[in-house]
Amino acid sequence: MKNRSLEEIASFVRDLGSECTCLVIHKNMLISGSKDGRIVSWDIDNGHEKWQCKVDGPISDIGISDRIYFTASAELHAMKIETGELEWTVDIGGSSDLIKIDNDSIWVTSSLYEIEVQDYTETTLLKFDRNSKLIKKIIFEEKPWFIGMSS
Repeated sequence: MKNRSLEEIASFVRDLGSECTCLVIHKNMLISGSKDGRIVSWDIDNGHEKWQCKVDGPISDIGISDRIYFTASAELHAMKIETGELEWTVDIGGSSDLIKIDNDSIWVTSSLYEIEVQDYTETTLLKFDRNSKLIKKIIFEEKPWFIGMSS
């Protein structure tokens, strides 16, 4: 794989069908999520589409490890990196926000927005294993804007 500069990658023009909501570079792949729930992978070396998948809702965030993990609407999804085949989906109970992957877990946040007060009233931090089993659930007030991991 040839190392590409940001300028070379930024010159790729591709259509997702709607607005881009997140973008990740993994090895020789450019992976993008869209507002209409489409996740697409392109080969960085030649710009050709490798695969695409459509789910309900906007793609909120993408994390990559042994699989591609991504949040969309009120769900966490896992898919195969090379083929884009959806492996599993789990309901996270609210509007999906952030995703972070550590050595053996997937952490996601899910927020509830209350229209009457026009603010986020509750967020749930969920910890899943790599096979979609819920390990831990923490509920707190307010919406997080970042998930960080410390050693």
